[in-house]
Amino acid sequence: SQFSGELVDAVIDWAHESPSTLAACSLVCRQWLPRSRYHGFSSIKLVRSRNLDTVKSFLHILESPLVTIVPSVREVHL
Repeated sequence: SQFSGELVDAVIDWAHESPSTLAACSLVCRQWLPRSRYHGFSSIKLVRSRNLDTVKSFLHILESPLVTIVPSVREVHL
């Protein structure tokens, strides 16, 4: 990349309240992905569902060694 890490972080930090912008940033290049995920997945909200299998499936997915968003999650709202 031609941009310093600090500049990339500052741009992504500025866009932290826009999920669509964070999604776009995550697709720019590998250097932009970790910071985009840091903001994009910092808070996860699980909506009440009558189907507990949905929640169980989501939690099962998070346990997978292939999932890379877990370190970014700082809050889970139930």
